[in-house]
Amino acid sequence: MDWTRVGVSIAVSVALSWRGYRKRSLSTSGAIAAFMTGFIHTMAGYTFTMLLGAFFFTASWLTKYKSHEKAKIEEDFKEGGQRTAIQVFANSGLASAVALCYIWLVGADQAPIQFGCSIPLSTLLLSALIGHYSCSNGDTWSSELGVLSSGNPILITSFKRVPKGTNGGVSTLGMLASIVAGFVIGFAYFISSALVLRSLSEWPVILVATIAAPLGSLVRITRGDSSRTTC
Repeated sequence: MDWTRVGVSIAVSVALSWRGYRKRSLSTSGAIAAFMTGFIHTMAGYTFTMLLGAFFFTASWLTKYKSHEKAKIEEDFKEGGQRTAIQVFANSGLASAVALCYIWLVGADQAPIQFGCSIPLSTLLLSALIGHYSCSNGDTWSSELGVLSSGNPILITSFKRVPKGTNGGVSTLGMLASIVAGFVIGFAYFISSALVLRSLSEWPVILVATIAAPLGSLVRITRGDSSRTTC
């Protein structure tokens, strides 16, 4: 066992969960869940940690951004936006499962993404990780910023204007935010890959993540998920 990696994983997890709790982005249960998530991600590889961090820190900041204005629009708005364990696992549980599979089946060493006739397991798992965080980040950004749009959103199922805060509403600002959110995840992966693998060959991931984020948000809306207000 790589005890250095274990030590780093514990340190990262404590810092992540404690910061979220201190900043009131996480409840007590949310902080515990964040510790577990951070530990699993870092044990899988620093790229996993980078993507988790990109999602966690931007999502936490955007949740509090112009919170007073959001409270006037969204009936179920919660001041402070504290995430519970259920919410933490909802956003990162699948990624944690991918991380555990990576540790068990591939190991803790990062491998480059390879697309070709024969796709290695490591590429499939890393692609799942990137896709998950691209969609999750895109959904969060579009929800948190789209509701602040100057005009009323369009309901994607009927193409009619609806009041702000309506589930399934899509705005230009929300979709642009989703695209930028995907770019952030792709760029985070590219930077971590460049540092760990010392290679710039994985730049196409930025493009893929940028496209995946808004597509993921649209798919979720069209499937009738009303658990969040989107875009």
